[in-house]
This record gives sequence, C-alpha cells and structure tokens, in this order.
Amino acid sequence: MSQQNSIKGRGTPQNPKNRFVTQDFGYDEIDDYEQSSKTEIIKDSSQSILSYNNSPDIPYNVGLNPYRGCEHGCSYCYARPFHEFLGYSSGLDFETKIVIKENASKLLAKELSAKKWTPQLISLSGVTDAYQPLEKELKITQSCLQVLAEFRNPVAIITKNKLVTRDIELLKKLAEFNAVSVMISITTLDNELCNKMEPRTSRPKQRLETIQKLTENGVPAGVMIAPIIPGLNNHEIPNIMKEAKNHGAMYAGYTLLRLPYAVEDLFKDWLKTHYPAKFKKVKEIMKAINPILLAGGSGTRLWPLSRKTFPKQFVNFNSEKSLFQQAALRLTSSSIVNFAPHVTITNTDFRFVVVEQLQEMGIDPGSILIEPSAKNTAPAVLAASIYAAKDDPNTLILITPADHAINDVQSFHEAIKTGLAAVEQGNLVTFGIQPTHAETGYGYLELGENPNHNFKPVSRFVEKPNYKHALEMFEDDRYLWNSGIFMFRACDLLEAFEKYKKMMLLGVRKAVEGSVPDLGFLRLEVNSWEDLENISLDYAIMEKAENIVAVPFSAGWSDLGGWDAVLKGSKLDENGVAVSENAHSIDCQNSLLRSESASQQIVGLGLKDIIAIAMPDAVLVAEKARSQDVRVAVDTLVAKGVAQAELFLKEHRPWGWFESLIVACRFHVKKILVKPGQSLSLQSHRFRSEHWVVVEGTAKVTIDDSVKLVSEGQSVYVPLGAKHRLENPGKLPMVLIEVQIGTYLGEDDITRYEDVYARN
Repeated sequence: MSQQNSIKGRGTPQNPKNRFVTQDFGYDEIDDYEQSSKTEIIKDSSQSILSYNNSPDIPYNVGLNPYRGCEHGCSYCYARPFHEFLGYSSGLDFETKIVIKENASKLLAKELSAKKWTPQLISLSGVTDAYQPLEKELKITQSCLQVLAEFRNPVAIITKNKLVTRDIELLKKLAEFNAVSVMISITTLDNELCNKMEPRTSRPKQRLETIQKLTENGVPAGVMIAPIIPGLNNHEIPNIMKEAKNHGAMYAGYTLLRLPYAVEDLFKDWLKTHYPAKFKKVKEIMKAINPILLAGGSGTRLWPLSRKTFPKQFVNFNSEKSLFQQAALRLTSSSIVNFAPHVTITNTDFRFVVVEQLQEMGIDPGSILIEPSAKNTAPAVLAASIYAAKDDPNTLILITPADHAINDVQSFHEAIKTGLAAVEQGNLVTFGIQPTHAETGYGYLELGENPNHNFKPVSRFVEKPNYKHALEMFEDDRYLWNSGIFMFRACDLLEAFEKYKKMMLLGVRKAVEGSVPDLGFLRLEVNSWEDLENISLDYAIMEKAENIVAVPFSAGWSDLGGWDAVLKGSKLDENGVAVSENAHSIDCQNSLLRSESASQQIVGLGLKDIIAIAMPDAVLVAEKARSQDVRVAVDTLVAKGVAQAELFLKEHRPWGWFESLIVACRFHVKKILVKPGQSLSLQSHRFRSEHWVVVEGTAKVTIDDSVKLVSEGQSVYVPLGAKHRLENPGKLPMVLIEVQIGTYLGEDDITRYEDVYARN
C-alpha cells in the first residue's frame, strides 16, 4: 500500500480494495485525486437491532450497535473490516460512510418486550463507538438508553467520547438497579499522540474527567486501556492506571492490538506517516506468534506413571512442573520473540486438568478447544489454526506438543526468531534437532541443499530407524531429529490442506464454525469431527508439501518418548544412576529407580541398565534397551482387561480429585479432595451406599431433603438410591474418606440430576 498524505480529522486517506470484490472494472487511475472527507449518512432498514455471539473470547452474548462505521478515525480499529460486508472499504469509507439505525430504539423495545427475551447484559457497543460525533445530533444511542432504563435491562458501555455524560440522568436511573457499567477507553495520555492516532475523539484529560463525573454521580465507571501497542504506548500503562484511579475509576481492563485483514496495512501506513522513526521497532514487536499447545495425547511408553486417564504431559518427571506447565511457560514470555495468548487443544477428560495446571503457574488459560474424539495431529492442528486465525489469515502460528522437554529455552526462542524469516517467505517451518547420538526412538528429517544456512528444505521424512540406520544418519550432517514443532502463517497451512486434504479442510471448518461454548471451553462440533480421517500432520501435509523447511537448533530437547529418555534427562550419580526420593541404589549402574509413594520404598541391588518404576498399584521392571517396548506391555494388560493399564488410582475431576486407597470385590475406599467453592453433582446410585468421613475442612452435604454441615472428624451415611450432593463451602480444600459398599462399584453407576459442569 502506497503512503499518502493524511486528511485532517481522519485516520487514513486510503480506501483499500474490499476483499469480497472479485471483479476489476478497469477504472483509470487519476493522479492527485482528492478524496472527499465529508461524512455520508446511510440509513439501515434492518428489522432487528440486537446481535448475538457465542465466542468464548467475548465477555458478552448480546450486542447493540446503533452505528456501523465510526468517525473517530482510529487507524488501528479492528472493526474496520466489518464495513466490507456492506460493500465498502475498511479505509476512509469506514470513517465517512456511516450506517445508522434510526429506528433502533423502536426495534429494541420490540425485542425486549418479546416473550422469548431473557433479561441479560447488553453491550453498547462492541463494534463501533455508540457516542461517536454523529450521536450528538442524531441521539440514537440516547433513545436506546431510554428503552433500556424503562426495561431496567443491564447494559455495559464502552466509549472514547465525553458525550456519554450527556446521558448521565439515564445512566443514574440504571445505576439504581445495578444495571449499568461504563468503560472509558484511554489509549494514551499524550495529547499529540492521541490527536494523530484518534483524531476525532475526546482528549485524554476529557476522558479522565468523564470517569470522575460518572463515578461522582453514582454510575460505575472504569478505564479500558485499548489497544496496547508495543513500542508506542505500552510504557504508559502504569500512568494511565494511576490517573484513572485518581479520577475515581472502579475497575480496569485492556485489549491488545489486533490488525485483521486490511487494518494491518492501514495501521502500518499511519505509523510510517506519523512516526517513521518508530516504524521498524513497532513492526518487529507486532509480529506476535500465536502458540498452539497440543495436549490431547495419551502416552503409553511411560507407563505406569503415564496412563490414558492422566498422560505424560501432565506429569512431573525431572521438574517440579509438569511437561505441560513447562511448555506453557516457555510460550508465555520471551525477550526474543513476541507471543500472543496461547490456544490449547485437548479432550474432554483433560480440560479441567489443563485449567488447573495453568492457574497453578499464574498463566491465563486463554482459549481451550475440546476435541470430541482423538483424531491425531492433523485435524487438531488445523482446527486450532483456523480458530486462532479467525480475524487474520496471515496470523503466525507455532505448533508445539505439550509433552516435550526443552532445557535451553533461550536457544529455542532464537530458533523461532530465525524461522520467522522463512515463514514470511511463505514456507512451512519445522524445527530439527541436532542429533547427539544414534537414536532409534525418534523420526528424522533429511535436508536438501540451500545457500541459506539458517534454514534448509526438507527433502524427506524418515520413520523411526533401526540402530544401524540411526547410526548412519547420526554420522551424516544432512539429518536432524524430527521435533514435531511447526511454524507457519495460517493462510499457508490452509493452502496446503486445500491442495492435499481438501475434504479434511471442509470438515474441520464445519467443526470450528459449529463449535459451542461449554463452561469457558469451546467444544468442536461432533458430527463433522467424527467424519474426519485419523492422521498425523506429518503424513497429511508435511511429507507432501514442497515448501517445508527446517531450522536446526540444539536446546537440550527431548520428547521423553521412553524411560531411557527420562534417565538421560535426570540428575545422575557417578554410576549413571537416577533415583527418586523413595528409591535407593546399591552397586547399580546406568539405571533409573523411581517410586511415587513414601509407603513403597524401592531398592536396587547390583542392577545394570534397568528401569524400575513403582506405583502403589503397578510396578514396571525393564531392560533400558527395551524402553520403546513398554507400549507392548500396556497392550498386553489391556488385552487381559487389567484396569491399571489405563486407569490411575488418582483421577482428576473439575471439582478436585479422588484417589483409590483400597479396591475390593464389594467395597471401595477413596480419598476425595474438593476444591474451595466447588460442588459435585446432585446424584444417586443404584448399586451402592456410601459412608463419608471428613478429615480436613467442612463439607456441605445434601441427602434427599436434608442439608447439613459436616466438620472434621464427623461422618455421614448416604443410603443406596438417595439423592445426594457434596459441596465445599469453605476457602480451603476439603478432604474426606469415602467407603463405598455394594454389588457394583463402577464409576458409571451414577444418575445425575443437576451438575454445574454440564456432565451427563
């Protein structure tokens, strides 16, 4: 996009092509064409005023937008592309062709009067500013507020314009019923920057005074720092917060810069025009990488510590943090590259474990997609990429498994930075690990020739080899270990799927488009998903793509694909032995001894090249050379119907967890922990009764029509067939011992009547 002179009072002089227009009518270009900056009002004849969304990223379900387009002239505005749906440009048209809904108040009254309407929060306005300059004359927003006040319907307002104080009497009426909140958007306290970036908005001082006036009149008001633009206004955050607080702000929020479709070029052009010295710096910082964590796998090669119900990504191996937590941390912050909030894709069984482990690290869970069933990495990567790039097809995507170990995080970030150059050239990038030995547990990448020493084309993917072939590849510098970590622009991945797996692309799109929110998660649509092919990303795309390149790096990487890999990554004594807290080594060599329970001490005597892993319900003893065959052992147990093959004694639930202490024919003893404020479902059992003994905290117990508190040392009996519920009303975890007695003690003996987690 060519740079042009600015138009006074407007954010951009440009009208980029509408992306939906496919015909070129061949108009002649006219040099020095002066575009009109006069505002044109266009009437909207729509017969509805409320819009609905089901996105988990948006904190409201219903929006009210009296205007489409906005005179404020903010070049960064994420709403600009919406104008393209009307046939206009997202550039100057967005600021000058304002679509108004002059009968908005009548339509609103009609919809709020309908029997199907359930009073709920309405956002005014989630797209364009309801108090833009036109509102002073047209008063459409004011008439809508009158309706909202009449119906006492809750409303949340966000604006950059002091004009909101004109309606303070209406706002006060709503405030009497706790039915209103106002967020004043402040991007900067610098008048010069504000004047250039938001040319027709109220000045910063006026916005602060607006907060003060609202709060002094009993109208809850806060500050929204939006957007935060790294390198331009991010340093102002503390001062904006301080000044807002001093002016009575009751709460605060923020949004990060988003540049969908044509907005990216418009903003870059604005930045180059007004702040050329900062252009390069801001442009570099703006290259936010969207990390996607794959956390749906079920590891078997690290049995008995990793099992189907609690796979290796959630286990602590050689760290106090799980592999998943470590992965999330290294994709959260960096001094080398810029990470956007990550997306996690997992399955139903692990969704609450994901949230719990992220919260333990103080990491915002972000967006979590739920796979209806395991379909391998190709559908999972495609679904997460489509979701992450919903606003911008050029979104940078980084795909990483959540069950890998990377010791040198800085080197990993340096490799990502190196890969960005290849991604910008339209390549699909994978990260290859410099081999340190002849490894039979990893796949390999064969590199082609390329004068660019930073990245090279991948000529071939090699399956896990035998030792002879692994040794040959180790001694040949054309080969790297295949890490399974990828980076690309979303549009380039979609293009590859269009070419090689078109039916999968169509199916995954349907699954994403048909997804539904579920307790803060986004559940992909089931029917479309179940029809998808079960295939890895390597097989589906990467082995076929002609634009796949590899960035070599060495960062202490391991996929922990077996107990031998865990041993290599462990702290070893002088004999190459690693022991856990409850394990002891006497005259052992090159061995791993690990016990997960203080009540189960393990002693190795004279062992050599042995893996010994003790769990309360299962023990593995294997030759180190047979680590890759642990899966065979698990398959054998599964075939024999042994529960320990897949099930843990400790099972996580959204409300906490339970651990089996004694499992017998007609009784089952459990230890149950319920997190503060959490509740089990209202349920009954057909085949068992239960006896609960509280050992920590206080339980709120419902049995049929009886509700009572049960304290430490007290117990309660739940008869067979009784409707019952267990809750933790306290602020600390509650722990109890449960004794189940009956003819059948399976977890499926549950009839649920009410459940806050929406389980069947």
